[in-house]
Amino acid sequence: MKQVTIDYEPSYLSYIYSVRELDTAFKSIIHQLMPLWKKGMAYGCLCPENIRLIQKDHMLYAEVDLHTMFENPEYDCPEKDKTPASDIFSLGLMMHEMLNETLPYCMGEKETIREALLAGEKVEVSDLLDDVHYNLISRMICFHQLPKQALQKTVYCHISANSIMTKRCC
Repeated sequence: MKQVTIDYEPSYLSYIYSVRELDTAFKSIIHQLMPLWKKGMAYGCLCPENIRLIQKDHMLYAEVDLHTMFENPEYDCPEKDKTPASDIFSLGLMMHEMLNETLPYCMGEKETIREALLAGEKVEVSDLLDDVHYNLISRMICFHQLPKQALQKTVYCHISANSIMTKRCC
């Protein structure tokens, strides 16, 4: 049973791994973070530097590094207080990047997506994604705007290790 650690390189990942394999990696991240989210807590600084991708038995998995927490402003949510929505926002950006090789596009002149959202600018999700991922990523990026009760309900219904990527988002 050979295990290989893989560098997070979006252009490489999207060519080597299928959408299904990348989805499996995201499911493993969500499965690891769900206990925190159920308690209303957040990891707080999800970014590629804190995720380790592992190929094992022809499957792609991901592990969240709980010991070393790098911060990367490119994946930071608009709010100061970190909540489960912050993590979901960051995961949405990483998913977009893995599937499309770029972060979502900012319509204005801001340098980061966080700055664009704080300035009220529009952020565009790539229309090159399939409908399921387009809708899912759009919702993940918008989660930070939902009230806390709606957020918790949405997290449990749509972002669970068993349902992500297997049900079409509405």
